[in-house]
Amino acid sequence: METVSQFLTSCGARLAPFERVRVARAGCWTSVGVCAAVGIALALGYGSPVVGAGGTMAILRVVIGCGLISVILLFVAFALAESVVERSMKARIRSYLGESRIEIETLIAAAETRKSHLAGGRRILALLKEIAGKD
Repeated sequence: METVSQFLTSCGARLAPFERVRVARAGCWTSVGVCAAVGIALALGYGSPVVGAGGTMAILRVVIGCGLISVILLFVAFALAESVVERSMKARIRSYLGESRIEIETLIAAAETRKSHLAGGRRILALLKEIAGKD
């Protein structure tokens, strides 16, 4: 049986990749990478049917458009993955509460104490409060 600290640490670790800072950083690097790759491809002549004879501004529009589309797709993928992980975390929290006979208020207090020290601590605290409000 896991202790409360071990349980919160493992749950926080599963939710940590979905923190806003990490998702934003991944979005920035994805956009920069896609813009660079598309820019290089266009410079090498692979995009002449796409750009046509539009000149530099057409190339810039294609590069920026591809960067924005890649970021939007990345954010949608992160949102879908986060919703799946949150559902599994809710089920895990409910099963942990049933097995360990610990009250939800105890878990909330422990999560509030550790929220700044745990990766994903704020997300796990929000989930615990959401479960406490529903149950």
